[in-house]
Amino acid sequence: MAKVVIYYRKSVNEKNEQTVKRINKFIKSISSQHKIKGVFIDNYSESNAFLELVESQLNDIDVIYINQMINNEFEKELLNQLSNTDKFSIKLFMVN
Repeated sequence: MAKVVIYYRKSVNEKNEQTVKRINKFIKSISSQHKIKGVFIDNYSESNAFLELVESQLNDIDVIYINQMINNEFEKELLNQLSNTDKFSIKLFMVN
């Protein structure tokens, strides 16, 4: 069973209820094959949860699921370097 973390960045006017519904739907779709080790959620154009994520123990994680491509070059490169060091993969997921 793969150990995963979910990183979700909300869209511009997305309400908390929508966010929770989308994340729960995704968790239900992967829970039979994955163990969820954490969920990190940022508001649009924020990076507080992202920073918490990269500061957490990632060497115990197999996959980080993200809901959208990271546009910030520094964040993208940091996550890529950590994935090389800690040996986890990064996968994009979509939910409606």
